[in-house]
Amino acid sequence: MFKNLSYAITYFFFTIFVSFGIYFLTYETNLINSNHYICTEINEYKTENNFVYKFPFSCDEDNYYEGFQNPMSIIERNHPYQTRPLYITSVFLISNFIDLFIPNQNNLPIAISVIINHILIFSLSIYFLKKSLIKENLSYKNLILISFLLLNPIFKWGLFLPSNQTLSFLLITLLFYIFKKHNEIQFYLFPFLLGVLILGYRPIALAFIVYSYLKLKNDKKVFKNIFGSSVIFLTPWVLYNQFIKFKGFQPFDDLAITWGQFRWLQNYAVRPINFLSQNLLEKPILEWRNYNSEWHCTTLPENFICYLQDTIDLFIYMGLPILFTIIYFFKFRFLENKDLKIILNIFLIVYLFYSLIGWYPPLRFNLYSFSNILFLILGVSLMSHETNKNFYILFSGILIYFLGLNHWNSVDILEINTISSLGILIMLFSVLNDLKFLKKPVF
Repeated sequence: MFKNLSYAITYFFFTIFVSFGIYFLTYETNLINSNHYICTEINEYKTENNFVYKFPFSCDEDNYYEGFQNPMSIIERNHPYQTRPLYITSVFLISNFIDLFIPNQNNLPIAISVIINHILIFSLSIYFLKKSLIKENLSYKNLILISFLLLNPIFKWGLFLPSNQTLSFLLITLLFYIFKKHNEIQFYLFPFLLGVLILGYRPIALAFIVYSYLKLKNDKKVFKNIFGSSVIFLTPWVLYNQFIKFKGFQPFDDLAITWGQFRWLQNYAVRPINFLSQNLLEKPILEWRNYNSEWHCTTLPENFICYLQDTIDLFIYMGLPILFTIIYFFKFRFLENKDLKIILNIFLIVYLFYSLIGWYPPLRFNLYSFSNILFLILGVSLMSHETNKNFYILFSGILIYFLGLNHWNSVDILEINTISSLGILIMLFSVLNDLKFLKKPVF
């Protein structure tokens, strides 16, 4: 127990160290373009001690910080992040502790708390990933894994912003854990954990659906257990909504009501349901809602066309590391077939899920599948399989490529710089080094 705790503490502080390195290279040097292009600007701040630092300020920061300072505020009005109470409250609790040691200048304690909260999400993701693979041990591979996974664009850019996008990687590792260990997972306790986690990120409900399906697939007799687990899974969400009503307010879902995320699909049920309700209740019960913006695609098959176009842009952004990884996999088969099948299933579940969201800002939801899955593949390969020198060369090339990679909101999508160019050259070398036409391999 104490040994595992010491490992966890070591990983946590090492993650903080690497996160600070990413922050310094991204925002305090000119080596990497720190421009977020949309919704976020890089501001310069100064403390009372004349310490000057740069930090991103996002267009939704005021709404987030309102909740971070007073979690009750998200239920007292139609707050856009009312559906994320766990995420909001966790930052609030951390900031209350940080506030004891750091003066509240420029909301610095909250900004630090946001980073720590993301690191905790990252640590929980690592926990489920490692629990899926091997027994706990402290090795250089674990430290390499942490450094590598933090360069996933979801973390590289999300660590310093108040939004909850880093939870998308936790969903991926939860799904991997469920596929690998569903026979060992006990009823009730794990579903309750997932039920709590949807209070921070509702797509984690996908994890419970997969968990229930795999349990029933193995044994049809566990239906009663699945029903009980479903009740336990939904309990935190139901209690939260009842708490809102108890306080005299009404639950509000901004993502669905304002942005139409997934809600647009309801439009296809308006006519048949209203036909029935008109005959039975003598009044319609649904109304057609239009959602319009430059990123909305809320008709079939327009949504799939928009999503596919976004996927093409995603391949411009990070297609090279995906391509080199595929080439390397077919040459060395560094993943077991069972693990590969699991990862492909996870990819399809997440990719198809977000194809129905109806609102497609540049690359974001494609990154939730492609980027997270790529980093999962390489992370699993690093931790669970014997790898040769060329794998580490490829691994280093991908790491350097993502270190230099610009933010996905760029109009140009991909901006090649010295660091990313070096990463491309190293990835190319790793593949060419073992091709048969080379007379004499380097290794």
